[in-house]
Amino acid sequence: MRLARHLLRTGLPILAAGAGLFFGCTPDFDNPLDPANADLWETPPATSLFTARAPMPTARSLLACAVFNGKIYAFGGTDTSGYVIDKVEEYDPSGNVWAARAAMPSGRSELTATALDSSIFVIGGEGGMWANEAYDPVADSFRVAPDEPAGRAGAAACEANGKIYLIGGLNGSCLTDVGEYDPDAVDSVWKSKAPMSADRTGLAACAVNGRIYAIGGENSLWAYLGTVEEYNPATDSWATKASMPTPRRGMAAAAVNGKIYVFGGFNGSFLDKVEVYDPALDSWSTLAPMKAPRGAMGCAVVGNKIYLIGGRNSQGQYLNTVEEYNPE
Repeated sequence: MRLARHLLRTGLPILAAGAGLFFGCTPDFDNPLDPANADLWETPPATSLFTARAPMPTARSLLACAVFNGKIYAFGGTDTSGYVIDKVEEYDPSGNVWAARAAMPSGRSELTATALDSSIFVIGGEGGMWANEAYDPVADSFRVAPDEPAGRAGAAACEANGKIYLIGGLNGSCLTDVGEYDPDAVDSVWKSKAPMSADRTGLAACAVNGRIYAIGGENSLWAYLGTVEEYNPATDSWATKASMPTPRRGMAAAAVNGKIYVFGGFNGSFLDKVEVYDPALDSWSTLAPMKAPRGAMGCAVVGNKIYLIGGRNSQGQYLNTVEEYNPE
């Protein structure tokens, strides 16, 4: 029930645990479809930094994306019918084309996807909170990897120093837990690492120079967070960093040239805000906004360009929109 209440509050769909059906529901006080909130529909001026690309074949939100060999792979999520889906689609930025790939063994939403070596590890999410499946893009097939012991949805994951780190999320309550997975280790099992100082779900995580930054999200008190914590894998320790200007959850984040770019999300309404964090200076800057408010989208980096994929907008629509962002 805690998970359902968190999703209800964010305006994102609610999933019956263990089932594949969502029921969209938003409280009246923050319902973007309520005529009283018509100002949420306004679209800010477009910026030249964003370029529309070929739309994804399947409109969806709460998906996960990862990059292998210059191509982007979109996994799972929820579609326009409210179902948790197992679809995998591949995007080639060089040709601006999409292709269908082998489906996941089971549908999952609010999952993570992280590329490491020759595989993409698709971990957790509603519909398979303990699942860890390795996708081979060359063979276009999945294999079962060791289960993630905490079992969670709404976590963030990233690779650092040849290992995958799974951070935070939700399983009955918001988590501070951090799991480390090294597929090349002899035992190849998950290991518990030092927890964050604060629980959070719907967060973002990016690695820069071997350090991991956990950004934003929502805590067990339903407060939207702007707080940032830096994890040092070498010392297994966390440090507090400068907070993000806009507290939010369900945003996209990507690291390019030593900086972390954060897009959109939700904090009572869907957001168009773009903010960038410089770990070297421990400071934030506000950039030109996205073309329209958007959250619960996928995100990936190819050739120092950031791709924002799918998600939901202020009208509650599931999106297949793809935008390329050039931070240069």
